[in-house]
Amino acid sequence: MLSVIVSTYNRAPALRLVLEGILCQAQGAGDFEVIVADDGSGPDTAAVVEAFRARAPFRVEHVWQENRGFRAARVRNLGAKAARGTRILFLDGDCVPLPGFLAAHRPRPRHEHHVFIGDRMFLDREPSATLTAEAIASGGLGAALPGVERRRLRWRAIKTGFYLFFPHSHRPRLVTANLSLPRAVFEDVNGLDERFTGWGLEDDDLRRRLRRRGHRFRNVLRQAEVCHLWHEPVPSFPGRVRDGVNQEYFRRGYFLARCRHGLRARPLAECRIAWNGEGPAEGKIWEISIGWGARPKWLPSEIRVYVATPAPTGLGRGPTPEIWLAAPGAPPPPRWHGRAARVEATAPLDPASAAGRAQILGALEAHV
Repeated sequence: MLSVIVSTYNRAPALRLVLEGILCQAQGAGDFEVIVADDGSGPDTAAVVEAFRARAPFRVEHVWQENRGFRAARVRNLGAKAARGTRILFLDGDCVPLPGFLAAHRPRPRHEHHVFIGDRMFLDREPSATLTAEAIASGGLGAALPGVERRRLRWRAIKTGFYLFFPHSHRPRLVTANLSLPRAVFEDVNGLDERFTGWGLEDDDLRRRLRRRGHRFRNVLRQAEVCHLWHEPVPSFPGRVRDGVNQEYFRRGYFLARCRHGLRARPLAECRIAWNGEGPAEGKIWEISIGWGARPKWLPSEIRVYVATPAPTGLGRGPTPEIWLAAPGAPPPPRWHGRAARVEATAPLDPASAAGRAQILGALEAHV
């Protein structure tokens, strides 16, 4: 079964049109359900969902979380937890699906383990305001789309196909406004990282973690089309991705493929940790490799942690270590020229001892 997860926040009129677009494709679309993942909307959204549930010949659920700002990653995870299907399809509550959308996200047997990547075409302000459910049911939505958006999507599909054939570290782009993947694949990376709050970059983080785990992508940009309705930007949208509130967290230089704060909160103790070093010594740099999983032979190190123990200062106190986190392959400090994070250690510690290792893990708790 296909589980369509529609994320929304206080856009009841847009949500009504999106659900209408789904209902128009119910016949011949196979077995599916709709989960409305609500990021703290008021009663208008609940009324739209209840009215739609009364008309829909398939299962419709409404999951809701308290409004504590823009928490798209968490509400999508909440929808995934409520889903019953073996494949999950993410759709935004302001993106109306065009005919053939659901069918395009149903993979053939040889592609059933792939992640299907789509995109959206942007509708101008006036057509968005005048769009009706009747126009969607009649199939006239596609005619309202600007030609420039059709051409942009066509070019984007070509580039995506190129990046799938010639792998790139930061491409192809992935947007959860139009994305489907097997439930098992989503669970394999522990869903979306809920530390991303505010607008942006949770999609890019999901893409890089899926790629690190070796999952394959498939381009359905031209087959699974959606129309993005115009609306005012969300308050946390800065205008440019590089100015977003999540930029620093995303570019921290290290990450786990199976995030710790996702579908399930995972303690740091579940990580596979390898300690490197021969014994305490002045000026010694201890290297700690952090990976994930019960089968360490299958998984490489994902985070490199250095515990740098400075030489004694001569003031009668033991040296306080500096803890650095970076991506695998990064050289020891201070030769770093790339991104890294420094964690303050509050007291001297010996990484060779069990107590010292526990203290290091405690210092890393908020950073990994």
